Amino acid sequence: MTKDEDPCHGGACIAEQVSNGMGGFVSNFAKSRPKAKLVDVVMGYYNGSDLPVYDHLAQEFCVCDRWYASVPGATWPNRLYAVAGQAAGSKNGKQVPIYDQPSFVRHLDAKKVSWRWYSHDVGTLRFSDGNYLLGHFGNFAYFDRRSFLAPRNFLDDAADGKLPAVSWIDPNFVDVSALARRARTTTIRRRTSRRGRSSCSRPTARSSRARTGRRRCS
Repeated sequence: MTKDEDPCHGGACIAEQVSNGMGGFVSNFAKSRPKAKLVDVVMGYYNGSDLPVYDHLAQEFCVCDRWYASVPGATWPNRLYAVAGQAAGSKNGKQVPIYDQPSFVRHLDAKKVSWRWYSHDVGTLRFSDGNYLLGHFGNFAYFDRRSFLAPRNFLDDAADGKLPAVSWIDPNFVDVSALARRARTTTIRRRTSRRGRSSCSRPTARSSRARTGRRRCS
């Protein structure tokens, strides 16, 4: 799915989408995503033959078939509800998602209950509650990798029986580390491409004899 095919997540858009008995998805998609090639993609779905693994899991294990959002709005207001029980007074997210909503973690600290926030990238608590925007390094760790500030991760703590009283695990919302690696790879490729256009070239055996003065590549 491209960005042009991703339905609008704003509060006003969702109000239209769920209006008339959940009948506004196509009309809102057509208005909010004019560059989408297929207007009806918003009502698309996969069947069991398209996704056999998911179909097997759905047939054999418990799934949530009645899932309700806390806020009929954007992503961050719903994340705030999960940790603070409120949406900062808006159904729409901020351009820069930094909030200062009192989270449940403050109550854990007040009662001296141990906790740790595990995530794949920056923990959402950093952006949700200003008390934890900086510092508290011992309370934050990655799920499956390590860093200088977080030498242990969730898998380490679980395997060693060292989990705190309360463990919160953020889903892998956006793999920022993968995006960073991709950006570095792109930069390296561009640099390599520029080097390839330089005057240095690898001569063949015949040309090296004919052009003894030509600089050779290492």
